[in-house]
Formats: sequence, C-alpha cells, structure tokens
Amino acid sequence: MAQISRWKKRRRKALQEERAAVIERRQRLHAEIDAWREKRLQAEAAEQAKTKERTESETATTTSKVETVERLRLYIERLITLRQLRRKKAQREGDLIPEEGDTFHEAVAAMEALPSSLTPSNQSTKPHQRPIAQLQPPKTSQEIELEHLIDRRRAWDMYIVPSDNPAGSPIPAGYVDACPPANRQWAMCISGHYQ
Repeated sequence: MAQISRWKKRRRKALQEERAAVIERRQRLHAEIDAWREKRLQAEAAEQAKTKERTESETATTTSKVETVERLRLYIERLITLRQLRRKKAQREGDLIPEEGDTFHEAVAAMEALPSSLTPSNQSTKPHQRPIAQLQPPKTSQEIELEHLIDRRRAWDMYIVPSDNPAGSPIPAGYVDACPPANRQWAMCISGHYQ
C-alpha cells in the first residue's frame, strides 16, 4: 500500500512537471511570437514612414516645378503683352518693326509648339481613371487551334445524334452503371416495394 501511494505521488509529480514544462514552453513561444510581431510592426511602420517621406518629397518637387512653370508662363504672357503694346505704339508713331529675326517671337513660337502637358493650365483636375478591362478567360493552345476544335466538336456530336445511328449514342461512352443495392431494405427502397 505504501508503494502504491509513493508511485501515485511520483506519477502526480511527473505529471505536474510535464504540465509546468508545457505551460513554460507555451509562454516562451507566445513571448517569441509577440517579439516577432512587434519587430514586424516596427519594420512596417518604418517602411510606411519612408514611403510617406518619399511621396511628400516627390510631391513637393512636383509642386515646386509646377509653380515654377506657372510663374514662367505668366511672365512670358506679360512679356508678350508688353511686346505687343510696344509694337502698337511704334506703329502709331510710324516706326517699322520687322517680324523676321525677332528672337523673342521665335522663342515664344517654339514654346507654344511644346506639348501641352508641360503647362499646368491644361492639366485636368479629375483623377486618372483606368478603362475597365473586359474579363476574358485565358485561351490555351487547344482552344485556339482548329484541329482541336474539330476534335472537340466530333466528340460532342456523338451525343446529339439519334440512338439508331451507329456513329453515336445518347449515353456517354464512359457511363458507369450503379452497383447493386447493398442490402434488402435498400433494394426495396429503390424499387419502391415497401413491406
């Protein structure tokens, strides 16, 4: 009797140690997972901050370029109006100003010939929208090649011909008959004869 109680005590102690080891292992794993998760969140936050900083710098650069282009465009427009006013004044006074050899007008004409995408006044304020793509299933070589299409048509044609035609049958070639009923009760249910 004393041996049994000692055995029970040892067994109980071993089970308690096993449970404690499992709990300790679980806590260690949870701590490792939490540390990994925290590290991952910090890396993602750093990446987001870097992306945000990069985006802000690109936006600032683009904004400054647009502002510079707009400022230069206004400056050139004012110069053009000033030049036109001076021409009109010179014409009223009787002075003759030749059109050829005027570098300013040549430069303005060259700038007007540039693509309109450089001028911010022509930029649309609508966000860019992609055209809706039509969803199409991918085509394999079997669907594209004519021989495969003809073979597939012949395979299906044998099911739509009359049953007396030797070229086809309404029952597919791979049709499998059902196995006989497993027991008598099931056979009666299938045949409809209930007793």
